[in-house]
Amino acid sequence: MNGIYYLHPPDNSIRQFNEKWGSNRISSNIISQVVQDGEGKIWIGTDHGGIALVDKKIISISAIF
Repeated sequence: MNGIYYLHPPDNSIRQFNEKWGSNRISSNIISQVVQDGEGKIWIGTDHGGIALVDKKIISISAIF
């Protein structure tokens, strides 16, 4: 797997987040954990790359650590 994929149910589209390209990059393609919090935000833990946060409302990703 190259990064992580997100299925956006309202329009049935699939988005890919990886470390190579795009404005919504993650810091590492090696994903160790994925958790959704009570507000619906998705937290992604990467191997040696820190933590990323996906905001499903606007389909954006930001580096936290």
